[in-house]
Amino acid sequence: MWRVPDNDDIAATLSQKETDAYSRSSGFSPDVVRRLIERTCDYVRDALRSNGNVRMSLVPFEIPSGTISKAMDYLVVDLLKRFSLPVSEPRQKARESAEAYFAKIAAGDITPESYGSDGTEATSGPAIEVVAETRPRVTAAKLEGL
Repeated sequence: MWRVPDNDDIAATLSQKETDAYSRSSGFSPDVVRRLIERTCDYVRDALRSNGNVRMSLVPFEIPSGTISKAMDYLVVDLLKRFSLPVSEPRQKARESAEAYFAKIAAGDITPESYGSDGTEATSGPAIEVVAETRPRVTAAKLEGL
């Protein structure tokens, strides 16, 4: 399933300490958060397009649900910096892990689910499988005696 990440995804990624600091931060703007989400989704979608084996959604900013957690790891560092909040070492390592994950997607080493798939079918290979049925041909020799 593909969807656009939202504030609940950000909240699920932040630690309690980060959530408290984020809530107290002056300068909070829903427009800023929305733009950070959109920019992160563009980053993810660029990696998916580079892969070449992923059918893309036509809906702007939709990404595979399986990539949202890593996308939020990527986004949270920008969010914390934007609101002048401290970025911990584990948080920075999570960002680096997300960047490595999306680099593997772009290189074709990982292929997430394509848009419209249920995640069980293969996303690479031919789109149509040609199946030919052969029938025995009727010849004069086979019809002899009829």
